[in-house]
Amino acid sequence: MKLEWSHTVLNIKDSGKILEFYTKTLGFNLSDRGPLAENGPEIIFVSQDSDEHHQLAFIVEREDVDKPTSLNHLSFRVKTFNEVHEVKERLDSATSSTYRCVMAMPSLFILMTLKEMVLKSFLIPLGMWHNLKELFGTQTLLRQKP
Repeated sequence: MKLEWSHTVLNIKDSGKILEFYTKTLGFNLSDRGPLAENGPEIIFVSQDSDEHHQLAFIVEREDVDKPTSLNHLSFRVKTFNEVHEVKERLDSATSSTYRCVMAMPSLFILMTLKEMVLKSFLIPLGMWHNLKELFGTQTLLRQKP
């Protein structure tokens, strides 16, 4: 199994300065932007690769730039859902992590916090939090009756 880097999301305060720096100075292209959820903070996506919707994303919700809170998450990609299971097993044996799942695409991301490491597998609608047992059961049902 090959775990590939997918993207990084940063919490930011000033979208104007960030976009100017990443597009004009570093050569990224703006690929998308909009609210993260209804009445949620804005999320901005940029990429240097036309085959990737985003390599970086910025969530405009950072309040205090003096605190080390800019990293939102690092995202990694695997080829199959079985590899998501493999990563989960490896993390289970290495940590006492909490796992949660969101959204819908064949990738996963690992969010590091001071208190826990969270594996979020993009397989169900954004904002609907579930544990992996529920997710795996749902996957089985969907394969039986798509």
